[in-house]
Amino acid sequence: MATIEQAIAAFSRQVDALESGIHAEQRRAKVYNPADRAYPLAARAMRERWDNLRQSIRRLHRELAAVRLELNSGAKSQER
Repeated sequence: MATIEQAIAAFSRQVDALESGIHAEQRRAKVYNPADRAYPLAARAMRERWDNLRQSIRRLHRELAAVRLELNSGAKSQER
């Protein structure tokens, strides 16, 4: 369980760093719309990585919830 929590924390830090990088690239290029052809390639790549990390974080949260549920169910079974 601690490993999952550590992964979530590490991914969250990466997401924050990527957000800063994306905003910096957008400001530098003065293009904020990802659909714009002039949108910076670096920002596009960071946004894709950002999306992937956010999906991974959501999956890890679901996995963590399942582990906690299993641990709670096991503890209740042993109480009986």
